[in-house]
Amino acid sequence: MTDKTIQELAEDLERCHKSYVTAAQNASVAQNHATDALNRLNSAQKAFEARMETLRKNAPHDSDWGRARLNRHALTHAQT
Repeated sequence: MTDKTIQELAEDLERCHKSYVTAAQNASVAQNHATDALNRLNSAQKAFEARMETLRKNAPHDSDWGRARLNRHALTHAQT
């Protein structure tokens, strides 16, 4: 058992409750920051992928990317 008074126990309870509320708010803010960072990462990846696709699309026909593009094109039309 504890030798604390009811007043001391109530103060402990209030302090612990405030600590929990603050930690929960901090966790929420951190989750929002993580979500924002993930959204920015996804946007950057999409932009990077779009640029790479443009580079592949405009690659010379005799390059590896050009031949791969022609092979994909031939496979697509062979399946239709």
